[in-house]
Amino acid sequence: MEDNEIMLLNNSKMYVSKIGKWMGLFSVISAVGMLFVAAAGLLLVYVSNHLDASTPHYLDNVLGIGGIALIVLAVALIPPLIYMRRAVHAAKEVGVCHDLEPVGYYFHSMKGFWHYVAVLSVVLLVLGLASVALCVIFFLPTFGMFY
Repeated sequence: MEDNEIMLLNNSKMYVSKIGKWMGLFSVISAVGMLFVAAAGLLLVYVSNHLDASTPHYLDNVLGIGGIALIVLAVALIPPLIYMRRAVHAAKEVGVCHDLEPVGYYFHSMKGFWHYVAVLSVVLLVLGLASVALCVIFFLPTFGMFY
């Protein structure tokens, strides 16, 4: 190898190692956020099952469906967390190992992470737009908005 390639490799390993530390923090924050989303979903499902009779009928359905959607979202956030933890582990190996295998595993994990996040973002965007359309179609007339 030439001196420039060795310097580039050492700099890349240093950057991967630093990024791994930040990614470790981000994965912990993401895991806590995922638990909050799951807890909010469980709370909504619980509240929807324990509303009194004076509550409008559609509200318990909306709360229940919203709670189930949050639980599904929390479950859908598990694979990115797994990819992040794998990348963090590979980044730690990059700092102590002298071969290129951990670097490749790091980039493979990051590719999987970003691929999953991109697909999940598109799915959530479509579901969000569809839910807004359904709310406009079904719920606004019940509040007398179109009379």
